[in-house]
Parts: sequence; structure tokens; C-alpha cells
Amino acid sequence: MNIGERISYFRKERKYSVNGLAMRSGVSQSYVRELELGHYENPTIEVIESICGALGISLSEFFDEHKDIHTTNDNLIEEIELLNLAQRDLLRQFLHILRTQPYEVITTKDKKQT
Repeated sequence: MNIGERISYFRKERKYSVNGLAMRSGVSQSYVRELELGHYENPTIEVIESICGALGISLSEFFDEHKDIHTTNDNLIEEIELLNLAQRDLLRQFLHILRTQPYEVITTKDKKQT
């Protein structure tokens, strides 16, 4: 994962917009966007430190190549590993529905049922 992808991952994990991260870090919005798009691959350490500070992470966490990006603080992967095959199949079906239906459609159906 390159620097831009890591910035994007951590930014989205914290639910920050590009503008929000730019304001918190003091790095221009356009430069943050360019970094995320991979147009600049070698920002200065000062820029990375500012972004990490705004994200509330250390440089070592940012550059940790062994960090599994798909692991979350709620140990979702560990929970999935505890499921039996039938439960995993149901979870796959649920995730497929969740990915393919817009959020508004799901909440609209929920409101109609109540």
C-alpha cells in the first residue's frame, strides 16, 4: 500500500473529508488529494508528521507494513473466524445485500415496517 492509499485509509477510517484532514493538518486540500491519488509519492517527513498528527496516529503506525488494513478495532475478523460454514454463508449473503443496495433503500424499508 502506497503513502496516498494509507492517508486515504486512515482519513476514511476517522470519517474525515479531504478538507477536514487538510484543515486539521495544515496541509493544503489540493496537496492531500494529490497525495491520495498517488501523484506525489515522496512527501516530506514534515508533511507526513502533520497528517499523522491530525489523524491521531504515530509515524510507526502509519508506516507499519504489517498492519492489516482490513482489521478493525472491533475484531470483526476474529468474530467471523468463529462462525461455522452455514453462518458464514448467511453473512456473505447479508454483506452482498448491504453492498448492492443503497443505504437509503434499506432504511426506507425499515421505516415502512415500523
